[in-house]
Amino acid sequence: ELIARWEYLPKEVFQKVLEYLQSPEAKQRPEAERFALWQKLADEVDRHRKYAESDWAMPEEEIQRLEHAAQAIKPADPAVIHQRLFNSHDHHFYTGKDYDAEAKRLAQMRTDAVAEILKANGAGYFLEMAKAVERPLELGSALGRIGGTELDHLILPSLLEAEKPLADLMAGYVWARYFAATIEWAKSVDASQWTPAQIGTFFSRLPFTQDVWTLAEARLGEGRAQYWSRVWPNPFQAKGHLLEATRKSLDNGRPDLAIACMSAMRHLKEHIPTALATGAVKQLVIDAEAVKRFDQHELLEVIKGIQAAPDANEADVSWIEFQCLPLLDRFSGASPEFLERRLANDPSFFHEVITVCFRSEQDVERKIEPNPDKKALAQRTYSLLHTWGTPPGTTREQKLDETAFAKWFAEVRGLCEASGHWAIAQQMIGKTLMYSPAGLVEVVDLPVLARTLDEPEHDHV
Repeated sequence: ELIARWEYLPKEVFQKVLEYLQSPEAKQRPEAERFALWQKLADEVDRHRKYAESDWAMPEEEIQRLEHAAQAIKPADPAVIHQRLFNSHDHHFYTGKDYDAEAKRLAQMRTDAVAEILKANGAGYFLEMAKAVERPLELGSALGRIGGTELDHLILPSLLEAEKPLADLMAGYVWARYFAATIEWAKSVDASQWTPAQIGTFFSRLPFTQDVWTLAEARLGEGRAQYWSRVWPNPFQAKGHLLEATRKSLDNGRPDLAIACMSAMRHLKEHIPTALATGAVKQLVIDAEAVKRFDQHELLEVIKGIQAAPDANEADVSWIEFQCLPLLDRFSGASPEFLERRLANDPSFFHEVITVCFRSEQDVERKIEPNPDKKALAQRTYSLLHTWGTPPGTTREQKLDETAFAKWFAEVRGLCEASGHWAIAQQMIGKTLMYSPAGLVEVVDLPVLARTLDEPEHDHV
């Protein structure tokens, strides 16, 4: 705590702390405690030197005093000292502005460090080191760049089912080992005695490329879902084979991954088959919790693509829109276009929606028992009516067909008068007539619509 607040300490306190850190008593403290103190001192020295131009940075004279104190308390064991490289984010160690060059320099520092530890302490030491450092994934990556049979046997298959932090050590190792030794290394790994779960985990930690999933499926056979259920990739790694990845994801019960792959295809301007996109969304939205966890922007973009497709199946898209009504709220940039068009052109559907949302005027006195399912359906259906912005008679070309409007209006009136819903139906119709291609200004050029509004018996409209 004090080391992190050097600049706020009175000079006499600052001096006493430095004196203690360089005292024989401090040097006798356990190495783990000395490491924690030394690491914090080293971090402070690096931070103030890195931002020397800042008004809060220490003068160089004081930085040097910190540096001497750090050197005095520094642990003797290189294996302990090197832990610092795996305790902070990469940018913490960057000293220049060329991030690519700095990343390569840091990677080499880490590789050299683990090579030194491996030579002095053996491979088994890294299992304990992984538990001591804050970034075991980076420790695994450094080991993976070295590779070799001894390290392969340390990591595989025993850590494939381990918990964190050993799982991170394994993930970093497998990923870096692949890039250092290519797919040929994955092919050479003897997994004949591994369980299907171990094989699936191993391949799921490799890049998401065609050669990897093909090899995984060859090893797993009928159990290929052990791979597809575990992989959480960056879909862009499958560039050039995204359509295949989408189909395989869907075939193996991963609609979320299929939609993520289609999102990548959309960014890359690749064609997305409408039937494939429709199937993926339908499979995903069955699980309401999965929809909540998924990136809603990606899902909406795929839905909008389906809506715009000339070969979209109207029944399928309508079903998808109804399941996703809470997302298609116009504020998201998307709306239930097919459902709204159906409301605007199918009198029976409009009447059905009205009867689900509202009690009949003929049943005002009748007691209705509460039903949670009916209540949930009514709330969702009402959200469709509440945001409905497609006037009756609207065509796909966004024109208002007055003949179609008059026919629709007459049929709706007959249905709603019979069921006792005509007053509320008029209100819903009037609200949507505010939107284009109708509207307060446009109505003067739509005589059939204007006459309908003028009728005294249509006051609710």
